[in-house]
Amino acid sequence: WTAATRAGWTGVDLFFVLSGFLVSGLLFREYQRYRELRGVPFLIRRGFKIYPAYYALILVTWVVDLSRGSRPGHYTGLFVCQLLYVQNYLGWRWGHTWSLAVEEHFYLLLTLALVRLSRRGGDDPFQGLARRLIGLGAAGLALRILLLVCVPQVGSRTHFMGTHVRLDELGWGVWLAWWYHYRPARLAEFVARRRALLWALVVAGWLPPLLATSAWQWRYVLSFGFTGLSFGSLALILLALHPAGPRRPGPAVRALARIGFHSYSIYLLHEAVGLGIVRLAPGGWLPKVDTWATLVAAGAVHAAACIAAGTALGLGLEQPVLRLRDRICPSRAGGVRSAPASDPTPPEPTGSPPPAPG
Repeated sequence: WTAATRAGWTGVDLFFVLSGFLVSGLLFREYQRYRELRGVPFLIRRGFKIYPAYYALILVTWVVDLSRGSRPGHYTGLFVCQLLYVQNYLGWRWGHTWSLAVEEHFYLLLTLALVRLSRRGGDDPFQGLARRLIGLGAAGLALRILLLVCVPQVGSRTHFMGTHVRLDELGWGVWLAWWYHYRPARLAEFVARRRALLWALVVAGWLPPLLATSAWQWRYVLSFGFTGLSFGSLALILLALHPAGPRRPGPAVRALARIGFHSYSIYLLHEAVGLGIVRLAPGGWLPKVDTWATLVAAGAVHAAACIAAGTALGLGLEQPVLRLRDRICPSRAGGVRSAPASDPTPPEPTGSPPPAPG
């Protein structure tokens, strides 16, 4: 159970790096296509993606709490924190949404930074971004070390969930996205020559958090460990972007892709689904999770229920809202390929950009 729990929370670090890579890639592609960035439409599209399903969860939770006899003011502060996306600092009704608060802060800061840099104009106004992001990574590591020295009593909001200790992980994803979109040939050459090094980074980054048991090992995880997980996640993403073998996806990959299409809705509901399983299961039906067999069985039931509930929410709410979004505020990021490193000028668009999903 402990190993599975650790694997779950270390996956958040991979999610942060991947999110930084994917979301900043939308802005890089928009600039390559139009030689400008429009921050407000980008944030509006993010809002259409994030807010409807999220606020539906909050509203239903509020109604259910009141129907079960909760005092109207009992959860008011927690719900306000959820509504304003400051739950990772001030408290929450749904604990897993702390990472969504970090994401929202990142979206705003990223948009402001890239729009400001894009005003320089030219083929690549983001060249100085790499140095800034490396500085952000160093500052994030130094801040985590300073927190452990000055605040020895480790707290989830100060040392684990705060945007101030996680922003550099998203920044590393942005750094990778810049290389991927503006220096693709050099990046592909590096991966081809350094696959063994990348696999070593994956192992070195992910093993310490999975094996940590003592207090000093956890202090390492809360300082250098987050940086190591970031590098391990970067390496894993690079290996996935540039596989050594054939790229045609098999049936398992296609099935995972279909699940991934509704991953946001699944993420939103997974904690509520787990509580529902525990409360609705007849006495003695739900096994005591104390062995690998019972852990796998309980995990399979939970995963299947989450996928079913998340898919229903995605089809019933998220996807209709996204179709409306694409009519109201079409994407400007779709379609263009990065130019090779020898030619920093990306190709000119030949027509209207197709709307990008997601």
